[in-house]
Amino acid sequence: MISFGDTDPFEVENKMTGNPIAGHGGYGCQEVNFDTTNGVVISYVTNGLKLGMYEDCPTYSRLQRAVYDVIQKSRS
Repeated sequence: MISFGDTDPFEVENKMTGNPIAGHGGYGCQEVNFDTTNGVVISYVTNGLKLGMYEDCPTYSRLQRAVYDVIQKSRS
């Protein structure tokens, strides 16, 4: 788990891999997530507000899927 200062630690499950990840979804679909199992950080900053958060954000979901496709292909 990751803790920042006096805030509570947080950890969520990556729905694509089932691995625990830590991160933060921001307003307008901006994201940063840390996958310590795969040693990957995925960050997405928008140039305009989008609808959704985390995996409900289509743009971020496509980015995340592409990153994990590359990881999977590099291991096979």
